Amino acid sequence: ASERGMLVQFATESGGPGQPDAVTAMQKLNAASDWTIEPGQLTTELLRNRDAKVRGELIVALNKRGDAAAIALLAKLLNDADPANRTAASDAILTLVQQQAMLLDPAIAGGMLQLNSDDWRGQEQAALLLGSLGHKSAAARLVELLQSPRHEVRLASLVGLRRLEAVDKMPAVLALAQREAAAMKTGSPDADTRQAFASELSQAFQAFGVLDFKNADARALMMTFIPKNAPFGVEAREAAIWSLGMLSAGTGDSGLIEKLAGRVNDMDSMNPEADMVRIASAVAIGRIKPASVPGVISRYAAAPQYGEEAAIACRWAIEQITGQPQPPLEPTSRKMMQWFLVPLEKCRGTGSVRARSVSEEGCAKTRRPRAGYTRLRFVLWQTPAVSQ
Repeated sequence: ASERGMLVQFATESGGPGQPDAVTAMQKLNAASDWTIEPGQLTTELLRNRDAKVRGELIVALNKRGDAAAIALLAKLLNDADPANRTAASDAILTLVQQQAMLLDPAIAGGMLQLNSDDWRGQEQAALLLGSLGHKSAAARLVELLQSPRHEVRLASLVGLRRLEAVDKMPAVLALAQREAAAMKTGSPDADTRQAFASELSQAFQAFGVLDFKNADARALMMTFIPKNAPFGVEAREAAIWSLGMLSAGTGDSGLIEKLAGRVNDMDSMNPEADMVRIASAVAIGRIKPASVPGVISRYAAAPQYGEEAAIACRWAIEQITGQPQPPLEPTSRKMMQWFLVPLEKCRGTGSVRARSVSEEGCAKTRRPRAGYTRLRFVLWQTPAVSQ
């Protein structure tokens, strides 16, 4: 007991000679199965600690405690100065709610406090959190935050609205997309702002496709993103094309198919189309389902030398159009060449063989980059290793 008390004391003090520092002390406390942090002076001191690692250990301790009091304190850490801590606090809240449904209301209350605050860090994490919690009452505030001067807040608000399936808020999302696209056309924003706008436009377009937002102005805007010389960047262009495919599914729209086929076929030796745009275009064609398989799709489905991923996307498109499964592509070999002299045994086994088969999980997959945002990606293939 006395040792435990000393560790608690060390957790709020700088380590002296022969004493553990605050991080080590907290790690030892968190490792003890019979210790649970109590809200009070210790948590207050740890919340104020200037060391991000100490605050990170506080998040571990609160997750271990796992009650409404812990949720309230974790919500305060949604605006932590350290990005990793902000994400960890949000993840901890989501995990606890999944484990204990009765913690949903405290989690929503803590998230709304941050969403309604003036702190951009808290707003960002709260937008993502409340979207994941399905708190639809947050949608109105998320629309307000689309006007935030911070890119992080605008991006997280777009993600939150998509997660909430807030179809009635899509006109506000469209207005943002139109403003940002207009600014990018003029070439006035600097490089960082253009990249920020591209990410936001990508999220906006994905929301249109996922939520089946069939709006003439939205379609007209996304159509301008198809040409290779469109000044919007690959990230936004591939999302626009993906969304057009979702919104035109089963229509056989010949005009749109012609434009997308041009993107698949653009293998200009000096300036080829971006791989992800070609893949998105092939996927969109498969969803639109023309009466017959376009020649460009058949051609590149059989030509993995022009891009394996694009070939697999074309094969998937053929499956969607014809209803006939495609046989797997032949296994391919890759050699990993060493740049320096190394022992021979270290070179053995560096070649790899993988078989590729056509498959799709739903329509898309989400992943979470380090900043905590969600971006839809296409799942078109599996790559099981082949024994040699």
